[in-house]
Amino acid sequence: MRPATDRVFAANSDDVGSATNTRILQIYFKRKAAAAAAKLGGEAITAALKATHAASYGQGRLTEFLAIAVQTASSGKSCILDNSGSPVAAAKTLTGAQGATCSLELTEVTPTQYDLNLIDANGFKNALRQRSGSTTHQTHDSKQYPLLTAHAAGLSQAGALTADAELALGTIRVGRSNNSALTITDLHDVKTQRSGTKASLYKMFTALEGLKELNTNQNDNNTITADDPDLQAPVLAIALRQEKPEGKDMKNEVEKLFSTNPAEKVNKLLQAVYSKKSDNTH
Repeated sequence: MRPATDRVFAANSDDVGSATNTRILQIYFKRKAAAAAAKLGGEAITAALKATHAASYGQGRLTEFLAIAVQTASSGKSCILDNSGSPVAAAKTLTGAQGATCSLELTEVTPTQYDLNLIDANGFKNALRQRSGSTTHQTHDSKQYPLLTAHAAGLSQAGALTADAELALGTIRVGRSNNSALTITDLHDVKTQRSGTKASLYKMFTALEGLKELNTNQNDNNTITADDPDLQAPVLAIALRQEKPEGKDMKNEVEKLFSTNPAEKVNKLLQAVYSKKSDNTH
């Protein structure tokens, strides 16, 4: 409410009840604004910062993984192998199935329209498939997606690992004892797995979910109820002229003034306040 407008309305209104209610709302909205500001700092901003941090961390770890994958150990070649099992030079590109060329250089991504279908026979469906009797996935026998394959054509050859490898926040795993057993973790239970291989993904999910679940309309006037203590307080002080309820049913007292639907009554009163014209032109 505009302070000058509601004061003029309260002072000049012929309707005593409306004038009283306007004075009540003047205090109520001041309290509500303070509470909303505190909630914004305590919840919304914190949630946004956590989500931003989680997203940045995830992106950083994935970028880190790609950077490590193309690092040169010797001979000017990288740790990524082509379809024939030969190491690929780290500098530029990777040749995939059917002559596809993938750049290994980090670039800014510009969103564009494309028609690639990742689930048909020529896309991911032909590169990753569910293992028999398992909820994880292993690369397809044809090794058509070299970045995620192992052993004959992938991140490492047989015997190259000295320990089990977990890459890209634990999403990609390669077993030390059998390098061909590369799996992509099932992400369906990320919501609940707080430890283990999905712990980092769980933290990212909860931070981003917190941002998504923020109620941006929680302070809308349509949410006003007779149970609101910030509305009950000025009703007690202005309408009842008391410091303490002393056995009063404050929900009932609010409904006496603002009806059983305070939100509707408040909105109507606000319309009346804002439509009131003052004769004072100075």
